[in-house]
Amino acid sequence: MLFHEFDYLIFLAVVVIVYWTLPHKWRTLFLLASSLTFYSISSYQYLPLIIASTCIDYSAGLLVQNDKFKRYRGKFLFSSIFFNLAILFSYKYYDALIQLIANIYHVTLPPQYLLNSSLPLGVSFYTFQTMSYTIDCYRGKVKADKSFINIFLYVTFFPQLIAGPIERAGHLLTQIQSRQYFNLQNIKEGLTLFVWGMAKKVYAADSLIIVIENFYQQEKSNFYDIMLIGMTMVFRTYYDFNGYVDMARGAAKMLGFNLSINFRIFLLAKNVYQIWSHFWHVTLGTWIRDYIYIPFMDHVYKNHIAATLFSFLFVGLWHGPTLNWVAFGLFNGFFVVLHRYLLKKYPKLENFIYLTMFPIYSFEGLFNYIDTWEKFRIIRLGFFDYSLNFYQFVSMFKFTFVAVAPFVFLELYFEYKKDCDYYLKMGSKQKALFVGYCLALITVSSYYSEVREYFYFTF
Repeated sequence: MLFHEFDYLIFLAVVVIVYWTLPHKWRTLFLLASSLTFYSISSYQYLPLIIASTCIDYSAGLLVQNDKFKRYRGKFLFSSIFFNLAILFSYKYYDALIQLIANIYHVTLPPQYLLNSSLPLGVSFYTFQTMSYTIDCYRGKVKADKSFINIFLYVTFFPQLIAGPIERAGHLLTQIQSRQYFNLQNIKEGLTLFVWGMAKKVYAADSLIIVIENFYQQEKSNFYDIMLIGMTMVFRTYYDFNGYVDMARGAAKMLGFNLSINFRIFLLAKNVYQIWSHFWHVTLGTWIRDYIYIPFMDHVYKNHIAATLFSFLFVGLWHGPTLNWVAFGLFNGFFVVLHRYLLKKYPKLENFIYLTMFPIYSFEGLFNYIDTWEKFRIIRLGFFDYSLNFYQFVSMFKFTFVAVAPFVFLELYFEYKKDCDYYLKMGSKQKALFVGYCLALITVSSYYSEVREYFYFTF
């Protein structure tokens, strides 16, 4: 079920109504059953994986905090991490690695050497979430929960199960452990969040994918078209993923839970480091910082450059095993190192670095969508052609602008108010106008764009 489909809306409405009518002692179990039902509808064959992952980390969390097994704490932690990474490697990287080795040695692989399995929905998200729980238990940052149902719901909570945010136990699990009270304001804010996220997805993101598909069908492209389409790709990814997260936050809010803000309008980021720490997929960025970068600095090699490049290589590989994602990770790592060095040595360059962010965005967008050699060939052939086709460029710009303008200016205004959720604090009349505005955009989009899967469902 996609979040903006009618089936999901009915499912969510039923869950919210039943959840708040049940006695408190049954709510967690009901929410767990609902989450498992949600996942089973889309990916029932992989349900044993998420159950196994939960069992391993539930047990590991208890064992690493049990004084009787103090001498084995490291082994329990290692076993948990190894198991989760083994799941991730088997389904996400094994085939790509074997195929790469075969290509290097010019060998044709028989089908039985490959798994040829589809990627389990949400596997990159829930494995990171379960690993963070065990690691935080090991570090003493959270207390291991003896309730398997609580841990199972923490891993499978349906609003954020498939594409995040990647929640820490200290934020989401503590809410699961606490008693939730019905609050009509939460329902109103949740609905507002959900509608705002849906508008981003169906109006902006799904419109921009049409622009991207039309670009690859052009007879000829040039440098200016490529830089513009790169920016279009960034906006498409942003509104696709940000729209999903806002709908996830809205659904959770209606159930009394607060999920992390994962995206803010990236155009305000003054350098690449700020993107990953404050604006873009923040929960992944902080996860990489806490569980990859800092341990690398503390235990492997105390060198900022090496730790940063390794961490962003990990970011790239988290997105996918292909060369474009490896390049994406290293590209970001390089500019994080460069920008931090320049700002430390030449702080007056801050405004100049900000201006360089726009071509950087374009390249990042290209990395996201050049997933075949044919697309790479189209980009390569046009990149060094500086002859501007004015009509073609203006046509692409017009469609991109029309898709993003209804959101960009509002988001910039919310940031000016120093609260990206400012629309939740507005008065009743303003909020009603805001919701009506979102519904109008959703209605308009239903006439010219088709339902598309979320981009991050592929991770």
